[in-house]
Amino acid sequence: MSKLALTRYLYIYDEVGFSFITALLKKQSINECYFWISELFLSGYEKESWELIWFIYYDFYYINNPLFETFLFKKCGSGELKDIFTVVKN
Repeated sequence: MSKLALTRYLYIYDEVGFSFITALLKKQSINECYFWISELFLSGYEKESWELIWFIYYDFYYINNPLFETFLFKKCGSGELKDIFTVVKN
């Protein structure tokens, strides 16, 4: 039996990722998207947060927005929360 990964507010790690994807794709409140991605990022999952952003981009947005990739590369390297918020907003 494997251990359950939890975030800082004791949400299940996998469910936080799914909640973020759902909120983003359904174009729900931007604040909800910010909450879920910040929950991952501030819980110590910085690398995983960016991997999730890349996954979503390539699976859902790349076909219609191929030039966004260079913007994403620039923001990805900094490792700051404000940069991940900027990517989510755009």
